[in-house]
Amino acid sequence: MNTSEPSASDGMLEKLISHRLIDLFIRVGLIGFLVIYCYQIFKPFIGLMLWSVILAVAFHPMHASLARRMGDKQGRAATVLVLAILLCVLVPTALLAVSFADSATDLVRQVRDGSLKVPAPRAFVAEWPLLGDKLYALWSAAHEDIGSVAARFEPKIRTVTKEILGYAASAGSAVLKFLVSLVLAGVWMAYASSGHAAARAIANRMAGPGQGDALVRLSTTTIRAVAQGVIGIACIQALLLGAGFILVGVPAAGVLALLVLLLGIMQVPALLISLPTVIYVFMTDDSTIVAIMFAIYTIVAGSVDNILKPFMLGRGVDAPMPVILLGALGGMATGGIIGLFLGSVMLALGYQLFMAWVYDDAAVGGSRATGGQESRDSPLE
Repeated sequence: MNTSEPSASDGMLEKLISHRLIDLFIRVGLIGFLVIYCYQIFKPFIGLMLWSVILAVAFHPMHASLARRMGDKQGRAATVLVLAILLCVLVPTALLAVSFADSATDLVRQVRDGSLKVPAPRAFVAEWPLLGDKLYALWSAAHEDIGSVAARFEPKIRTVTKEILGYAASAGSAVLKFLVSLVLAGVWMAYASSGHAAARAIANRMAGPGQGDALVRLSTTTIRAVAQGVIGIACIQALLLGAGFILVGVPAAGVLALLVLLLGIMQVPALLISLPTVIYVFMTDDSTIVAIMFAIYTIVAGSVDNILKPFMLGRGVDAPMPVILLGALGGMATGGIIGLFLGSVMLALGYQLFMAWVYDDAAVGGSRATGGQESRDSPLE
């Protein structure tokens, strides 16, 4: 009997395998086409939906407390909370926007009619190291004839102006997206129970049975920690300093408040913005008492992050500040102002989940090596 010749059963097996492979490839291709097509449709709304989910998770404790006081009326509590947040956000934002518009309009008018006056520099400016002499000369020239200085730096001024207007437009669209996301967050909070059940089901499918609750818990803790302890404190600090800038009449108070917000999210001290404004007020304000009171207020408002972080930053969440900084910078580079918020939260969440997976896998390996004794240091437990 010649065993080298293929039998009929082998031929049928090969046909069956090839038939199943073709079916598998067709199914994978159709599923891949559906996923890609759905992604292309949903792509414009990804940032908006992610930001609304982050807001819903961050504000859910307040919503739950309010719902208990309102007789477990989830929808009514979500509506009241969203309206209250909108009121708290819209009023300061409107004041800062009006301040920015007034400052820009007044600056353009003064440049056009030649009435823009730059105060004379103090003598001690020339004694500053490195750039003191050049800065004093440039400042003196601007004090004597601002038109000639503006003409000399006209290309650079035009470029900077375009950049500022671009950031202002991005900030306006970011505020609009925030308002829409907040309304969507109210919808998510109104259906928090079903949303939490869906999140647990998805997490169990991704992480395996029994790990879904821990995964959801870790994600929720990370989002609230970054949203409240980083973004929330940066917003409070920007509003406090912006209000002080408006009260003493600092030019472009809205722009300076926006810069404080950006620096706060990137974990850069607000002193970089507040210190020059204090110097400006001391040099231009006629009242020394007002300048001293503004300096004290600025120091207190600029230090509010050191006071609030121990209370608002979630315990047990060890997302390094460089991770948040990289997330903020990368998010801003890819998604503008709204990407600044999303990047810091999402990269911190990704870091936490990755480290939880690493330590959980190490714990499983250690339990195998020790005969099944499980480690209790896993972040997912």
